[in-house]
Amino acid sequence: MGRDMSVDARLDKNFLSTDKRSPGTDSGMFSRSPTIASDPGSPSPYQPSKPAGTGTDSETTSSASMDAHRNRELKWMGVLGSLLPSQSRKNKKVKKLIFDGVPASVRYLVWSMLTDGKARCVPGVYAQLGSRARIAVLGDIEKDVKRCFKDHPQLLSTQGPVLSLLQAYLTMVPDVLYVT
Repeated sequence: MGRDMSVDARLDKNFLSTDKRSPGTDSGMFSRSPTIASDPGSPSPYQPSKPAGTGTDSETTSSASMDAHRNRELKWMGVLGSLLPSQSRKNKKVKKLIFDGVPASVRYLVWSMLTDGKARCVPGVYAQLGSRARIAVLGDIEKDVKRCFKDHPQLLSTQGPVLSLLQAYLTMVPDVLYVT
Protein backbone atom coordinates (compact mmCIF):
# COMPACT_ATOMS: atom_id res chain seq x y z
CA MET A 1 0.00 0.00 0.00
CA GLY A 2 1.18 3.50 -0.79
CA ARG A 3 0.93 6.52 1.44
CA ASP A 4 -2.35 7.49 -0.22
CA MET A 5 -3.77 4.00 0.63
CA SER A 6 -3.62 2.89 -3.01
CA VAL A 7 -2.31 -0.48 -4.06
CA ASP A 8 0.89 -0.39 -6.09
CA ALA A 9 0.15 -2.70 -9.02
CA ARG A 10 3.85 -3.42 -9.60
CA LEU A 11 4.03 -5.20 -6.24
CA ASP A 12 0.94 -7.31 -6.88
CA LYS A 13 2.04 -10.62 -8.41
CA ASN A 14 -1.45 -11.18 -9.88
CA PHE A 15 -1.47 -7.81 -11.61
CA LEU A 16 -1.24 -9.16 -15.16
CA SER A 17 -2.68 -12.60 -14.51
CA THR A 18 -4.81 -13.91 -17.38
CA ASP A 19 -7.19 -15.87 -15.18
CA LYS A 20 -8.36 -12.69 -13.47
CA ARG A 21 -11.37 -10.96 -15.05
CA SER A 22 -11.57 -7.21 -15.16
CA PRO A 23 -14.58 -5.33 -13.73
CA GLY A 24 -17.68 -5.35 -15.88
CA THR A 25 -16.77 -8.49 -17.81
CA ASP A 26 -19.05 -11.03 -16.17
CA SER A 27 -20.43 -12.04 -19.55
CA GLY A 28 -16.98 -12.88 -20.89
CA MET A 29 -16.96 -9.96 -23.32
CA PHE A 30 -14.66 -7.01 -22.84
CA SER A 31 -16.13 -3.54 -22.77
CA ARG A 32 -14.42 -0.90 -24.86
CA SER A 33 -14.05 1.56 -22.05
CA PRO A 34 -14.67 1.65 -18.32
CA THR A 35 -17.31 4.31 -18.92
CA ILE A 36 -19.33 2.28 -21.44
CA ALA A 37 -20.95 -0.95 -20.35
CA SER A 38 -20.87 -3.66 -22.99
CA ASP A 39 -23.94 -5.57 -24.05
CA PRO A 40 -23.29 -9.34 -24.25
CA GLY A 41 -25.43 -9.60 -27.39
CA SER A 42 -23.69 -6.80 -29.28
CA PRO A 43 -20.60 -7.43 -31.38
CA SER A 44 -17.36 -6.44 -29.69
CA PRO A 45 -13.95 -5.79 -31.25
CA TYR A 46 -12.40 -7.95 -28.52
CA GLN A 47 -12.60 -11.70 -28.23
CA PRO A 48 -14.04 -13.39 -25.11
CA SER A 49 -11.48 -14.13 -22.43
CA LYS A 50 -10.13 -17.67 -22.18
CA PRO A 51 -9.04 -19.49 -19.05
CA ALA A 52 -5.29 -19.58 -18.41
CA GLY A 53 -3.45 -22.36 -20.19
CA THR A 54 -5.91 -22.79 -23.09
CA GLY A 55 -4.46 -20.27 -25.53
CA THR A 56 -1.16 -19.63 -27.22
CA ASP A 57 1.50 -17.34 -25.82
CA SER A 58 0.46 -14.53 -28.16
CA GLU A 59 -3.16 -14.78 -26.98
CA THR A 60 -2.02 -14.72 -23.36
CA THR A 61 0.21 -11.72 -24.02
CA SER A 62 -2.63 -9.94 -25.82
CA SER A 63 -5.02 -10.63 -22.96
CA ALA A 64 -2.48 -9.40 -20.43
CA SER A 65 -1.91 -6.28 -22.49
CA MET A 66 -5.65 -5.56 -22.63
CA ASP A 67 -5.97 -6.09 -18.87
CA ALA A 68 -3.08 -3.69 -18.25
CA HIS A 69 -4.68 -1.13 -20.58
CA ARG A 70 -8.03 -1.48 -18.82
CA ASN A 71 -6.35 -1.05 -15.42
CA ARG A 72 -4.68 2.15 -16.64
CA GLU A 73 -8.06 3.43 -17.84
CA LEU A 74 -9.67 2.67 -14.49
CA LYS A 75 -6.86 4.40 -12.61
CA TRP A 76 -7.22 7.50 -14.78
CA MET A 77 -11.00 7.55 -14.34
CA GLY A 78 -10.50 7.45 -10.58
CA VAL A 79 -7.96 10.27 -10.65
CA LEU A 80 -10.09 12.43 -12.98
CA GLY A 81 -13.03 12.22 -10.61
CA SER A 82 -11.09 12.90 -7.43
CA LEU A 83 -8.72 15.79 -8.28
CA LEU A 84 -9.33 19.41 -9.07
CA PRO A 85 -7.75 20.43 -12.39
CA SER A 86 -5.75 23.18 -10.69
CA GLN A 87 -4.09 20.60 -8.41
CA SER A 88 -3.45 17.92 -11.02
CA ARG A 89 -0.11 19.17 -12.36
CA LYS A 90 1.68 18.86 -9.04
CA ASN A 91 0.15 15.56 -7.97
CA LYS A 92 2.66 12.68 -7.75
CA LYS A 93 0.07 10.07 -8.70
CA VAL A 94 -0.82 11.99 -11.88
CA LYS A 95 2.86 12.29 -12.80
CA LYS A 96 3.32 8.53 -12.33
CA LEU A 97 0.25 7.76 -14.43
CA ILE A 98 1.48 10.06 -17.20
CA PHE A 99 4.85 8.31 -17.15
CA ASP A 100 3.07 4.93 -17.47
CA GLY A 101 1.06 6.22 -20.44
CA VAL A 102 -2.36 7.75 -21.04
CA PRO A 103 -4.86 5.48 -22.84
CA ALA A 104 -6.36 7.03 -25.96
CA SER A 105 -9.89 6.60 -24.59
CA VAL A 106 -9.25 9.11 -21.76
CA ARG A 107 -6.53 11.23 -23.35
CA TYR A 108 -8.82 14.17 -24.18
CA LEU A 109 -10.11 14.24 -20.59
CA VAL A 110 -6.56 14.16 -19.22
CA TRP A 111 -5.45 17.01 -21.49
CA SER A 112 -8.47 19.05 -20.44
CA MET A 113 -7.67 18.43 -16.78
CA LEU A 114 -3.94 19.17 -17.09
CA THR A 115 -4.38 22.38 -19.08
CA ASP A 116 -7.28 23.54 -16.90
CA GLY A 117 -8.88 24.85 -20.08
CA LYS A 118 -12.32 25.46 -18.58
CA ALA A 119 -10.91 27.85 -15.97
CA ARG A 120 -8.91 29.77 -18.58
CA CYS A 121 -11.79 30.16 -21.00
CA VAL A 122 -13.13 33.70 -21.33
CA PRO A 123 -16.70 33.54 -22.65
CA GLY A 124 -17.68 35.94 -25.40
CA VAL A 125 -14.17 36.96 -26.52
CA TYR A 126 -14.39 35.24 -29.91
CA ALA A 127 -17.81 36.78 -30.66
CA GLN A 128 -16.57 40.20 -29.57
CA LEU A 129 -13.47 39.97 -31.78
CA GLY A 130 -15.56 38.79 -34.73
CA SER A 131 -17.95 41.73 -34.41
CA ARG A 132 -15.19 44.35 -34.63
CA ALA A 133 -14.56 46.35 -37.79
CA ARG A 134 -13.23 44.41 -40.74
CA ILE A 135 -9.50 44.36 -41.23
CA ALA A 136 -7.90 45.95 -44.30
CA VAL A 137 -6.51 42.71 -45.75
CA LEU A 138 -9.83 40.85 -45.68
CA GLY A 139 -10.06 41.02 -49.50
CA ASP A 140 -6.69 39.27 -49.83
CA ILE A 141 -7.74 36.64 -47.30
CA GLU A 142 -10.96 35.96 -49.25
CA LYS A 143 -8.97 35.46 -52.47
CA ASP A 144 -6.57 33.08 -50.72
CA VAL A 145 -9.42 31.10 -49.15
CA LYS A 146 -11.10 30.69 -52.55
CA ARG A 147 -7.80 29.62 -54.12
CA CYS A 148 -6.73 27.22 -51.32
CA PHE A 149 -10.08 25.68 -50.40
CA LYS A 150 -11.82 25.45 -53.77
CA ASP A 151 -12.67 21.78 -53.08
CA HIS A 152 -14.33 22.62 -49.74
CA PRO A 153 -17.48 24.69 -50.35
CA GLN A 154 -18.29 24.90 -46.62
CA LEU A 155 -15.14 27.02 -46.13
CA LEU A 156 -15.71 29.38 -49.06
CA SER A 157 -18.52 31.59 -47.75
CA THR A 158 -17.77 35.16 -46.67
CA GLN A 159 -18.94 34.21 -43.16
CA GLY A 160 -17.05 30.90 -43.22
CA PRO A 161 -14.94 29.52 -40.38
CA VAL A 162 -11.56 30.32 -41.96
CA LEU A 163 -12.39 33.97 -42.55
CA SER A 164 -14.01 34.34 -39.12
CA LEU A 165 -11.03 32.82 -37.35
CA LEU A 166 -8.45 34.90 -39.20
CA GLN A 167 -10.52 38.06 -38.71
CA ALA A 168 -10.77 37.44 -34.96
CA TYR A 169 -7.07 36.60 -34.60
CA LEU A 170 -5.82 39.54 -36.63
CA THR A 171 -8.01 41.99 -34.67
CA MET A 172 -6.83 40.49 -31.37
CA VAL A 173 -3.14 40.67 -32.33
CA PRO A 174 -2.76 43.68 -34.67
CA ASP A 175 1.04 43.35 -34.73
CA VAL A 176 0.73 40.17 -36.82
CA LEU A 177 0.57 40.99 -40.53
CA TYR A 178 -1.17 38.87 -43.14
CA VAL A 179 1.06 38.34 -46.16
CA THR A 180 -0.11 36.63 -49.33
